[in-house]
Amino acid sequence: MGTTPRSQLQFDKTTNVVTEDKKKIVLSIIRSDSLQKEVSVEYFTKDGTANAGIDYETNRGRLNFSEGEKEKAITINIIDDKAVDGNKKFTVHLTNPTGGNLGSPQKTNVIIADNDIGSAFKAIGTGHNYSFAVTETGNVWGWGNNEHGQLGDGTTENHLVPTLLPLLEDVVAIDGGNSHAVALKSDATVWAWGTGAATGNETGSMIQPAQVQGIDNVIAVAAGQGFSVALKKDGTVWAWGRNFNGQLGNGSNQTTHTPTQVSKLENIVSIDTGASHTLALSQNGSVWVWGENSCGQIGDGTFDDHLTPYRIPTFTAKSITAGHLSNATLASDDQVWFWGNWGSSNDEAIASDCDFSDIDDPKATTPQRISFEDFDSIEAENATLYGIKSDGKIYQWGFGYSSEIPELQDIELISGELHALFADNKGQLFSLGSNDSGQLGDGSTDSEYSNPTQVLLGNSEPEPEPEPEPIKISSGGSLPTNKIGTNNSEELMHIMQLEIPTDDTTISSFTVKGSESGHEANDIALVRVYYDANDNKAIDSSDPLITQGKFQQDNGRIKFKLDNPYSLKSGRHFLLFEYLFK
Repeated sequence: MGTTPRSQLQFDKTTNVVTEDKKKIVLSIIRSDSLQKEVSVEYFTKDGTANAGIDYETNRGRLNFSEGEKEKAITINIIDDKAVDGNKKFTVHLTNPTGGNLGSPQKTNVIIADNDIGSAFKAIGTGHNYSFAVTETGNVWGWGNNEHGQLGDGTTENHLVPTLLPLLEDVVAIDGGNSHAVALKSDATVWAWGTGAATGNETGSMIQPAQVQGIDNVIAVAAGQGFSVALKKDGTVWAWGRNFNGQLGNGSNQTTHTPTQVSKLENIVSIDTGASHTLALSQNGSVWVWGENSCGQIGDGTFDDHLTPYRIPTFTAKSITAGHLSNATLASDDQVWFWGNWGSSNDEAIASDCDFSDIDDPKATTPQRISFEDFDSIEAENATLYGIKSDGKIYQWGFGYSSEIPELQDIELISGELHALFADNKGQLFSLGSNDSGQLGDGSTDSEYSNPTQVLLGNSEPEPEPEPEPIKISSGGSLPTNKIGTNNSEELMHIMQLEIPTDDTTISSFTVKGSESGHEANDIALVRVYYDANDNKAIDSSDPLITQGKFQQDNGRIKFKLDNPYSLKSGRHFLLFEYLFK
């Protein structure tokens, strides 16, 4: 005769995350193997970077499992300190089981994600149709398209307003590609998520951030369409992901999920990526480009892709920016140079036609100087170039125009892809451009904004209001008909029973099937509805008349609306429907 295996008691997961505004977290403890007898286990909380009484309320006790009971829950209260102090952690432990053994995990980590934003952002980033903002403490907020998990929140749900990404912290820089994103942490490691080899993952699909292996000591990151680029402290550039056009710069067209060094480059101080090309700036001001050249974005006078970096001979620069299929630089003499496509913002037009009508040279396959002057920094979006002046004012250039954007003041950061994101020095974000997936962060998916709209900040998306408990309706049958009047007409009473879940529930309309009245709707001449005040299922003088006469016929149904909504307390009620038939 065999012995019954002992129960195993353990947490259901090793890490749990809660934003501090949620005020509590519920942890699950499960038992496996035998459920045939009673077991129990003690639990207790332990400080980490989170302190009991300041960040959470300490909790300890014993859980008792009855025979057959498989799961128990612990609730721990979280304290929202309203301070910008970064994520905090504590642990919860299981100990001293009776009637069973401890399984694994015996300890769970609880991360309290700081949802307070502060007065400024240290970094912002944009992908194809999604956006990111990094707070002073290194927490990340994301919004827009999330079909491939590119927001990194562990889901594939789109977000129309900024949502805190609790699985990501200590971030100093971030960028998005077509369906993936890369982030640089304060410890100089690179993290990626989304889909494709650009994540550095062999499986090519991740909805949560994971460290990219094979690279460290990084100071800058950038993401293109399906590839990622990193700049190391030693001035070398490394890339991984899609390589159809040579965008990895290693002399081949072979895609790889492993970071590989870009050829020819040293002493690089800045990098940026377009759709399928990369731009780099060296310490001596030389500008290098490689990858796709379908619209002259390499700047060598041809439309041939480059598998290794090409040096621009025209000027030296102090800053660079890559657009979707174009590039721009702020030269050492403060002149702005542009080359590549500056055409339609429509994806299909970009892919099939390069429009150079706005440039003096009809073929902007070599850098052209443009009248966009006296700027401290520049940023290229899809078809627009933005510039920040020393006073924080923003100007735009593209499609043959150059103008100030007066709505934007004191701007410190700009990021652009097929839309643009701006951060000012007061902790506010603004955006403009395409908005098909909510990437502008204003709570809508309105198709496009030509003027800035403010990004809605403050908290993660509110949880939807719980659906009100439905009113339960059951029919109590019909009383016998009685002939009345001189034309052999008749009337009938139908009883409706209502179960009202909460006080002050209002009723404003009714719909009754004709079959419930015992007749076709077309046969009805008049309807009266009474409230059965005495619950005696009969109409008497104490029953108030709720409505009468006004009804519509719709596919055999009787529909009528009350002139004044009728309020009911919680509990069971009866309505009496009196029908007068033709």
